Amino acid sequence: MEWNVGHHTTKCGFKFFNMWDDHSEFNGIIQNGWEVEESGSTMFQVCRKLQNLKQPLRKLNKVSFADIDIKEREMRTRLLEIQEKLDKDPLNLVLQEEEAQYAKEYKEIQ
Repeated sequence: MEWNVGHHTTKCGFKFFNMWDDHSEFNGIIQNGWEVEESGSTMFQVCRKLQNLKQPLRKLNKVSFADIDIKEREMRTRLLEIQEKLDKDPLNLVLQEEEAQYAKEYKEIQ
């Protein structure tokens, strides 16, 4: 029995992530990719420049943002733990500050 009969594998589409824009190397990557001279019509030049940016942006994503979903789950779990402790001791200033910090970081990572 063959499971993949007639099944064609295709590459995943390219997705832009807004979090890249906050990375210190992002503007340099875009600038370097956009400065490359391409020949052909204006639209073809734009398409080629965008195509040439895929690999550097994928590398940035892999190096700087790998396992972001795991980090997000860990951050959420830790935030919930702190919030449970804060429910039991609402006047604890240390827990209040810790909860505020984790909430801010969790919001940024989402």
